[in-house]
Amino acid sequence: MPLQRTVRSALPNTYELSSGDIDETALTTATEYTLVGCEIRAVGDRKLDWQTALTPFAAFLDDGDTHAQNSRVPLTNVVETLTSTPYPVIFDVLVTPRDNWQRSREDRTIRLVEQRDTWGQRFFQAWIAPWFGEPDQQQHRQPDIPDYRRTEHDPVSRQYGRRVHPEVQKRIDAIEARDVHHSFDLSLRAVVFVPVDEDTETTARRREAATSVCRDLATAFAAVGTEYVDFKPYIVGDGRDTPGRETAGTRLLKAIQTHEPHPFRRWYHRFMPRIGRTAYPWVVADVRELGSFLLADGSALTTDARRALGVRDSEQTALPRPPGNVLAKYTGAGMTLGHPVTQDGVVTEEPLILPHELQSRHIVWAGSTGSGKTTAAMTALLTNDKPAGATIYLEPKSGADLNELLRAHYRRHGSLDDVLIFDVAECVPRFSFFDIRRDLEAGIDRETAVEDRIDLYVEILQEIVGDEHFEKAMNAQSIITALLHVCFDTYHGGADAFTHSEFYKVVDQMKRQQSAPSVSIERHQRTLSSATANNHKTFTNIMAGVNTRIDRLAEKGRYLRMFDHVATEKAPGFDFEDYLDEDVTIIFDMSRVKTKSSNVITLVIITHLWFAIRRRRERAGSEADLPLVNLYIEEAAKVAASSALTELLSEARGFDLSVALMVQFPAQLREKSNRLHKEVLNNVATFCLGSVPVEDELAKMLATDQIDRTAMQNRLGMLAGGEWLVSLPNTYGERLPLPFGTVSAPPLPGVSFGDDPLPDEEEADFQRLRQAALDRTADTCGLRPPDHRPVADTDEQTPTATTHPDDADDSHELPRLDSPLPYTRRLPPTVEYQKDAHTLLCRECTNRYDPTTDGLFRVIDCCSSLDRVDPDDIPVTTVNLKLSPEEVHDSEWSPRQLMFLQAVYNAQQLRFDPREYDLTTDSMVRLQEYLGVDTDDIDPLIEADLLRHDGDHPHRLYSVSPDGRKVIGEHYREGVDYGHGKGDLEESSQHVLATEVTRQWLDATYVADPDSPVVEVMPYYDLDAERRLDIAGLDADGDITLAVEIERVNHDLRRAAPDDFDKMADCDVEEAIWVVLTRKDGHAVLQALNDPLDGTPRVEKTYSENTPPQQFRLDTPGCTAIYPVEALRDGSV
Repeated sequence: MPLQRTVRSALPNTYELSSGDIDETALTTATEYTLVGCEIRAVGDRKLDWQTALTPFAAFLDDGDTHAQNSRVPLTNVVETLTSTPYPVIFDVLVTPRDNWQRSREDRTIRLVEQRDTWGQRFFQAWIAPWFGEPDQQQHRQPDIPDYRRTEHDPVSRQYGRRVHPEVQKRIDAIEARDVHHSFDLSLRAVVFVPVDEDTETTARRREAATSVCRDLATAFAAVGTEYVDFKPYIVGDGRDTPGRETAGTRLLKAIQTHEPHPFRRWYHRFMPRIGRTAYPWVVADVRELGSFLLADGSALTTDARRALGVRDSEQTALPRPPGNVLAKYTGAGMTLGHPVTQDGVVTEEPLILPHELQSRHIVWAGSTGSGKTTAAMTALLTNDKPAGATIYLEPKSGADLNELLRAHYRRHGSLDDVLIFDVAECVPRFSFFDIRRDLEAGIDRETAVEDRIDLYVEILQEIVGDEHFEKAMNAQSIITALLHVCFDTYHGGADAFTHSEFYKVVDQMKRQQSAPSVSIERHQRTLSSATANNHKTFTNIMAGVNTRIDRLAEKGRYLRMFDHVATEKAPGFDFEDYLDEDVTIIFDMSRVKTKSSNVITLVIITHLWFAIRRRRERAGSEADLPLVNLYIEEAAKVAASSALTELLSEARGFDLSVALMVQFPAQLREKSNRLHKEVLNNVATFCLGSVPVEDELAKMLATDQIDRTAMQNRLGMLAGGEWLVSLPNTYGERLPLPFGTVSAPPLPGVSFGDDPLPDEEEADFQRLRQAALDRTADTCGLRPPDHRPVADTDEQTPTATTHPDDADDSHELPRLDSPLPYTRRLPPTVEYQKDAHTLLCRECTNRYDPTTDGLFRVIDCCSSLDRVDPDDIPVTTVNLKLSPEEVHDSEWSPRQLMFLQAVYNAQQLRFDPREYDLTTDSMVRLQEYLGVDTDDIDPLIEADLLRHDGDHPHRLYSVSPDGRKVIGEHYREGVDYGHGKGDLEESSQHVLATEVTRQWLDATYVADPDSPVVEVMPYYDLDAERRLDIAGLDADGDITLAVEIERVNHDLRRAAPDDFDKMADCDVEEAIWVVLTRKDGHAVLQALNDPLDGTPRVEKTYSENTPPQQFRLDTPGCTAIYPVEALRDGSV
């Protein structure tokens, strides 16, 4: 548009221009308004003083070094007046180019020199001056007359040969300052719409207020005026009419509508004599002055004015687009990144395309929540048409977004036949995890393939356990690595592929035999041999660290399925390599999986993708041109610690892989991996950046000569949703585009939030095809739970019930509550549970047995023997949940969670047959396995304080809290469940374990010894109503000869231990034995007795921290020995 080009050339490049349509019908007055208008005219002392210069626009601007002589741009005051007025106001500036008036200026200058400028001067020169002998006017111009010769400091005198009065010279200078070739006539006018009220006085007050507004508008231009010209409002419409039928206000409004410059001027006005100052019908301004009437300084506006105008901050204005020949490189086939925005904020119709050949240099979408990065990435994915090459999308946060992606895919392609959908909450990929066979077939070095699998496994354990806890036991990590090498070592019975269960058996064998398995790599052999050379206690602690880490993986049934599969001909695995060259979209929906689970699964996925990409390149050769594979990772910061992701970004380009990361801000990556953060900044070529408020390094990378780092950072923080700052890559030797602005592409056809959603019939067909794709994926590529029922596992849930595959959806058909056998993950190899018949089946001969403890041992002995069965594979067969089906249905907790609470309580009360579960030797991880319970089920119970985690020493133990007992209907009765000889109120499982271990040791050591006076061991012996011994050894007369205190170390140890010492000393026993959980606790108890909080020391002896507590030699009334519970259990005392 000509006007836009003109304005653009007149303004700085940093200004953003916008245009709008005017609805002229909206300017028509309605009957409920009366109009008050005004013309703002220039007023001068003389008729032609309009020729004198006004204050230049530059005088109102700050030049950066000094303050402008006038603090505010005049139109800024106008804007504030308009925004503060309660009535609608139209302010109009009509600009008309003025013809060159050079001749007029010269004539005026001559008249000023000759003192003939005013009527009075001309009358004087014509009629009075000749009587006083004034010389002839022509003579005044002769340069040879002495009185009027040129002077050095008088330019007018030099030109006209005559001296001029300083005041005249000043006026002439004001005229000469004007640009007569580029000047304009301006009509300044305003109309105020005054609401009419039934009360005439109210209307009158409103008209007076409107009149005041007109005066304020004129006052706004006072600073533009000079000593020769100022501005005055001429009010119309408040009762004074022009000749004719219309009021003056209405006529002025029509003049604004029709662009009529002088509605009140008539032909005869120019001949009417004027008395006083002259009001000019127009304001004359040249190019230096015009800005005062057209431009407002947005930065100088008040907050209210800025809000009313919707002024955009400089950080929010658009950046210039790259030149057309540069943008032309980003058209054609590829992924749509959005639509470029011109410098004036106009969205272009032509989309911005990232060509296929530039996608392998990777892409980052960054923006805070709500910026639209997920939608933008999905648009890029679906528009990225290519002949071949897989598209892989990892979505950890929103299943709804994925459904929209699938709807758009369905609309675009008419089916979902080329889509694989893994709903990870129900179906994990059928990876063959510990499997290097395909790597070896592709020619990858065996050592590299083995190290890759082991490093991945260790990295996964680290993600599950947490960096801090994982790195505390470096011996455990080294042993896990060495034992995995054992499993892969074909020279010593290892294999190219094995399951996690087989690996676990190797760990268990080393733990039981304390013997190092053979491995070819010397450093790993030394690691294993060094561990087994320790004393039994140290070795047990080391292996406990190993088991703790591995068990955390085994606790997750979802994880275990993924690690416990080995591909065979009958049960092939899922391998990305089979799909990389296909036109297929593979989606991993992890929206219903908790964050930690999602991170682990994402880590496994991207690492297996890297293995497959590498094998493909190895098979094809380094020079082969392979189909491009696109990987999209939502919430990439969550897996930033993965070395695989860093490796992908640094090397994937050579493997024809494009990685697109979605993050809230790139600095998120630095929190997990500084190396990955640097990789993103240095090796990613395409950035689509939404609102990113804190990104100093990114702003530094994007800064240009025109926009420094601070300004760029401010821009990134001010982007609205759907607005993007794009930095594009360039091909070799081509010009690199500077960062510029885009907006998101319109919603794709088919999405529910767009303009073209699926009709009802298509939506129904889409839902059918989506479910078919889910089933097809699970059947061919996935691993489901045994019964294929849905699993709910979300981040959003509060501590409450979880749903499991075996928990029926129908509220009228609850799962079995009398037996854990339908849910157990462990059974002996020869035993099978038949759910429909609720029986145990011998796999060898198909004989059936009762689902009881005795039935279980009978079926084991049927065609096998007990000594050939791993004791951990023998589950509990009953839990005896005491709730009715109605109570289970009404509970906020799932049936499985309730049964687990009951199982823990039973273990705590020593109700299980020790052949099934022995609290003194078995971890409660076994109870989790027997009931099919994951950590995700247990955490809510702990958060709700129904279950308490006692600790992991000597193995994992939980206790049911009083609130937990209420939930499962267990009533704690004095004399039955607690009290003298029964137990402690609020006793933990850890305390029960220590008490039972000690009781068994006392029976074997004292009661069984005929020379010992102890004939009976009684736990929980009440001395009186206030005091109780944890265990008392009684003689034949029933007197106490031995006392035992089970001490759990806590913050009150320096008060509690001396009190317990005094309690046992008062019994006057021969032996006062203390039992602690760990060696460290034994030293803590001794320290508390050495230095009690109150009173004198109870024990004088001290021992080095390296001395095992069982070697203490103490002889005091309240302490004769201190034993760790494991020393008693293992018989090392």
